[in-house]
Amino acid sequence: MLGLRLSLRLVGSIAGVLLVTGCGGTPAAEVPDISVHSNGELPITQLVEEAHILTRLQSVREDELAAACMRAQGFDVPFPPRSRESLIGEPLEAPELTVERAERYGYQWWREFGVHEDIEREAAEANQRIDGFGPEGAAEWALAFFGPEEDMISIDTAVGRLSTGGSGCLAEARAQIAGGVRRDLEWSAAVMNLEELANGAQVRAEADPAVQDALVAWSRCMHDRGHDVDTIEEAYDLAAEGGSLEAAPGGAGSSDDDQGPSAWEIEVAVDDARCREAAGYDETLRERRSAYENELLAEHEDVILTWREVRDEMRSSLTDLVTEFDLAEETGG
Repeated sequence: MLGLRLSLRLVGSIAGVLLVTGCGGTPAAEVPDISVHSNGELPITQLVEEAHILTRLQSVREDELAAACMRAQGFDVPFPPRSRESLIGEPLEAPELTVERAERYGYQWWREFGVHEDIEREAAEANQRIDGFGPEGAAEWALAFFGPEEDMISIDTAVGRLSTGGSGCLAEARAQIAGGVRRDLEWSAAVMNLEELANGAQVRAEADPAVQDALVAWSRCMHDRGHDVDTIEEAYDLAAEGGSLEAAPGGAGSSDDDQGPSAWEIEVAVDDARCREAAGYDETLRERRSAYENELLAEHEDVILTWREVRDEMRSSLTDLVTEFDLAEETGG
């Protein structure tokens, strides 16, 4: 989910910040015999959640250090430091689609937290301000922030080749936090490897016969409610085909510039939530995902050990922020 950090990397439309090439796909959607049964826990997901929280804290420190570096060189910093509260406050993935949530937000769950739009807006405003420097000024700013292209540093990892600037204020900030730009890339690779395992478990779970049976029951329920859909993704597409985004009565607040979910989207989302509950879809998916995560956890001890090493380094480098957000106790395995 967060291959790129939610930080100054969002200003990356003026230059590449972290490039990933040659990435492999998630494990195949085969359905092997489950030797480790579900215990209701999602151990890899828990590790990914911890990784994302630490990565968000890293972005807070990155903002502070890079901005100070730019100001020291006489450059304006056209973006506000990322709010600690906003970074921690937004869920790391979509929350459960409940009827209550669907009635208010449709499928646009991020409106409940308001952070997603803030980040996109701030990134757009920052880029506009940089454009306001003029072509020559913007180029000078980008060079100071990202460094010259010839200084790019790359490493080959299991998820592909990762590349980032090797000089400039952003690189200096990352080097100060991680102990080197190359080590910063290795931190990113460790997180991405965890994400690959979590994605692989999800793919296998969705292909599991028990989940497929629940999906058939869900689809039958949706058809009974007048929706010709066979998959969850088709429900999303159907909701998006509702015409204009006219805000529904009682739905999320909207304005001329930011419409809320349409009445049609809310109708589809509410029926989706009710059918998921009736079919036991989400419960079955979680149970099978738990089984596959436990299996993959045992199969990929090297990935887990690498992450634990990186995690300890991140916690040590970000001790004050970890303490501020009461993350002193380990949250992962």
